Amino acid sequence: MNLTGIADGALDRSLLGYTNLGPAIRRLWWPDDPRPQSLAGKRVVVEIESFKVAEVGDEHKKQIVLTFKGKEKVLGLNKTNAEQIAQLTGTGDPNEWLGCKIKLKPAMTSFQGKDTPCIRISDEFFEAAPSRYVAYPAVGAPDDDDAVPF
Repeated sequence: MNLTGIADGALDRSLLGYTNLGPAIRRLWWPDDPRPQSLAGKRVVVEIESFKVAEVGDEHKKQIVLTFKGKEKVLGLNKTNAEQIAQLTGTGDPNEWLGCKIKLKPAMTSFQGKDTPCIRISDEFFEAAPSRYVAYPAVGAPDDDDAVPF
């Protein structure tokens, strides 16, 4: 792992990376923001790998922050995106979202009176997580040959 990866990890673990200071520090090595509309019309399928609850923004609101398998970027869920994932998965429990595949899409939203680019959860695609439960054979009376004397 390179130095910037270590620094990113340290910022994430300390939750400092989710404050206003985090992006300011990361700008030292992050690439420039994409040009406006560079994601227009594009979609990406991601698998939810983990989540944490962090305080974000100037108001320090608690927000679920998702990480995705094989991706460096994280996604803080506003109410709209959290509700969309809950609707797709059938549960509001983020633990149940792990392993699910969702499609992200660019969109526009009104923020502080201005149209602002954002990321939304698409309802075009959803793949449930593989079952985390193992099916065991039914337990019945053992064969006489298999009986263990006690």
